[in-house]
Amino acid sequence: MLEFEPITPFGARAHGIQPDAPPTPDEAEQLRAALRRNRLLLFRGRTFSEEDHVRLVSAVGTVRSENGQVVNYLNATPSRYIKTDAVAQERYLFHADYQMLPQGPLRVISLYGVKVDAANPTFFADMIAAERRLPDGLRAYLEARDNVQVPYHPRVKGDTKFRVSERPASFPYFRVSSLRRHSASGERYVSVSEFFSSHFEGLSEPDSDAVFRELAAIAYDPAELYVHVWQEHDLLIFDNEALQHARGRISGASARSLRRIIAHPVTMQALLADLGAFSTTYD
Repeated sequence: MLEFEPITPFGARAHGIQPDAPPTPDEAEQLRAALRRNRLLLFRGRTFSEEDHVRLVSAVGTVRSENGQVVNYLNATPSRYIKTDAVAQERYLFHADYQMLPQGPLRVISLYGVKVDAANPTFFADMIAAERRLPDGLRAYLEARDNVQVPYHPRVKGDTKFRVSERPASFPYFRVSSLRRHSASGERYVSVSEFFSSHFEGLSEPDSDAVFRELAAIAYDPAELYVHVWQEHDLLIFDNEALQHARGRISGASARSLRRIIAHPVTMQALLADLGAFSTTYD
């Protein structure tokens, strides 16, 4: 029997999993239910090989190939570790991966700490909980207005908001409902982010920024964030639809390598179909 220890303000630490053994059908159902309930699961103090990691994520969703392979590494080689140089110090703004797409964001992401030299936490915001905290006036405003989102392009770094006005010529952008329904639970969540959201439909960028600031004070309230301080061999599985994540500015000498595995109902090629010719930028 697996046990799930609540984390404040959301999430749970999972106990009882055996990394080198496939989860039983009952354990897989427990994991899926815990992820739906808590949005984020932490496995700490156990070593997971690539095979172990893939097997665990397969218990909560259909593992998909990304960048042509199932197992990917963020900053995987010594020359690409996050270091304190002028390029790599920027923070990454809050976002959900692929949230700009009409089909909605990637469903599940899992990260495993292969190498962690310093804390450099990852921040998580629960956008379902954020929707529930919205004042009535702001909720009505978001119900009535889509926001315009721009996919990743090389002119923007992680600490800069994507803008339609600054995107390369012919690069796509999408109108996205500002309040979406979660694909599994049906709960509403805020689908506006400080990274991908350029502006609100019908508003200028400066006028949109005033609304963004009001929304950010609620959605990214520090008291409501889960701040994950990485340790080596930490494994996270999180609901990328319900949560947005960010990374603070890197400080002090540090290096980090995270293994990444994703799960989604359809292939990445199908998810990225709306990008057309630009889909090769992502896969």
